[in-house]
Amino acid sequence: AKPKTALERLALQIFAHHAAGAEYDPSRSGAEWWTVVIDDTDDVGLHWDRDYDLQADQGLLLHPHLATVTYLACPAAAAPTLVLERPSPLLATEPLSGPV
Repeated sequence: AKPKTALERLALQIFAHHAAGAEYDPSRSGAEWWTVVIDDTDDVGLHWDRDYDLQADQGLLLHPHLATVTYLACPAAAAPTLVLERPSPLLATEPLSGPV
């Protein structure tokens, strides 16, 4: 679909930049974006970005192949994005613990 907003255009530009020269199926590929407003009192624990509907329906943890994070504002108490060299489990029933 054609982008309707500036944020949709930005997401598509980021996707196009990273997909340049790559072979992919456009009908199964693309970009998504969302916003999160977090208060200082919110508790957002360590997590992997994933398809939460697929997890709920089938118990699978499917993650984006490529992701970006953009902070428009960052309260002093906010934790930064953390990148680990440890994949998440495939199944939601598997433990998240283990060596990093």
